[in-house]
Amino acid sequence: MADTIGTVLTEVRYMISDSVATYRNSDVKLMKYGDYGQRAIVGEHPEAAYKDDDSELSVLGPDELTAFAATSDALQIRDSWAMALAHYIAYRVFGEDAEDIANQNLAEQHWGATGLTVKR
Repeated sequence: MADTIGTVLTEVRYMISDSVATYRNSDVKLMKYGDYGQRAIVGEHPEAAYKDDDSELSVLGPDELTAFAATSDALQIRDSWAMALAHYIAYRVFGEDAEDIANQNLAEQHWGATGLTVKR
């Protein structure tokens, strides 16, 4: 079964210490970062977008990925890339407040964990 963006966001909320409601970061904002993250991952690793639909492989390009509308939406990348996506989202959240050196360091740590080389 494919991971959903909601599953990834649960992991992200633990990474960014935002796991108790009322959240500081909205699902809408985090899903937007998830959209960017999927495109960044597929842009560098096209094989990440392979989805197995009833034994028929399909490949999506970065421009063919659709935006998340709900936390129940399935990822459009292989489940093995879900943690890289979570780190990408955390990188974007910490990057919002990069004037604080601690957040800047956390952003860079999460960026390193994505496995990506080109910042988008």
